[in-house]
Amino acid sequence: MIHQQSTPPLKTAAPIIKSCAKEFLSQNENMTIDNLKAYVLEKTGYNFTSGQYAGALKTLTDEEGYITIRRGVYACRSENWPVTTNVLNEPISLRDQINHTLGQAQANLRKLAIVDLYNANDQMLADASKLKKIIQSIGDLKF
Repeated sequence: MIHQQSTPPLKTAAPIIKSCAKEFLSQNENMTIDNLKAYVLEKTGYNFTSGQYAGALKTLTDEEGYITIRRGVYACRSENWPVTTNVLNEPISLRDQINHTLGQAQANLRKLAIVDLYNANDQMLADASKLKKIIQSIGDLKF
């Protein structure tokens, strides 16, 4: 049943959006933000801001199993990855797939590059510096 509320209770945007995104992606190969907004509105009656969607989708794609195919298009990683068509059933270019993979590699390496400067030794700082160069090099590979 649709609640005709335009504003949801405080601190509930991300969990609601993520739950709806997971549900939508369990039934569809991929989704756009517009697909998700319509789905959330239909399921909950809530209108969330673009920023709330962006934040929720960012944390969703940080979780294992969810990916950004390209800006504004999301999918659930499965044995069928790489996804080769978008929500309009148009082919996703090899260039977009490569850029996505490189972007994911950069994001994963950035998580490793966090150093506690107060407790870091020389080797940890050297490793972080090298990791920064690797991340920049990966960025240079993008089309």
